[in-house]
Amino acid sequence: MGGGALYSIETGKKNTAQANKVFTASFFLLIAIGAIIVIFGNIFTAPLANFLGADENNISYVMPYLRCIVSFAPFFMFDIFIMCYLKNDGHPNITMAATITGTSINIVLDCLFAFVFKWGMFGAAIATCIGSFCGKSVNFTYVLVKKLNLIPKIKNISFRLMPRILKSGFSVFILKCSSAIVTLVFIMQATNFYGTIGASIYTVIMNWTLIRFNMLMGIAQSVQPLVSVSYGEGNYKKVSTFRKYAMISALISGVLFLIIGYSCT
Repeated sequence: MGGGALYSIETGKKNTAQANKVFTASFFLLIAIGAIIVIFGNIFTAPLANFLGADENNISYVMPYLRCIVSFAPFFMFDIFIMCYLKNDGHPNITMAATITGTSINIVLDCLFAFVFKWGMFGAAIATCIGSFCGKSVNFTYVLVKKLNLIPKIKNISFRLMPRILKSGFSVFILKCSSAIVTLVFIMQATNFYGTIGASIYTVIMNWTLIRFNMLMGIAQSVQPLVSVSYGEGNYKKVSTFRKYAMISALISGVLFLIIGYSCT
């Protein structure tokens, strides 16, 4: 998200070379962070599972799922990464098609692997990985066919841009982390008071919260390229207009979710 905002600003300035430098710096930063997650995630899989609340009743389900997800983490990261940049490059319809493709394949394979092949949680993890890979393939194929500015170039690696990218995306990072931390703490408390059944019940409730949260994040991510490009063009009136529409959309969606939540409890 941080790199995407900077990319749109440079695009608005018609500075395609600098925009590619931002993309390239983000790409190699992503590789570095993904490698760290894979290495340490696989070394400390068991402690991580225990920290996340696994016990003797469910550790046998958690370990294969967690190890598979951790090992595939860079691909998940790249999936989100390329979608963000495609939206900032003016191709939101492609990311939507890729998301629908990946999610649909994930759902079908979940049912096939978990219920038909009896692969359990490992099958669910593999289905998630394959779905993500298919969605990413749609996005990346479009980038290659259309020869977009979203190809990393070794000569454009700029370590000076990386702190700016991290700084720009830090607020989104905090927002995502806070949601994950709150979920983790409440699941731990539910487990302490009511066992794994309590944790399962709370997880169902949290799914509704995640839908609401992701709806607001969708609005934010949709308006971000528009605001960034307008800012790069120096058109501050459009920046204000897009921001106003985003705030109104967020308010309306929040009220609707509140009404639905109270009506269907």
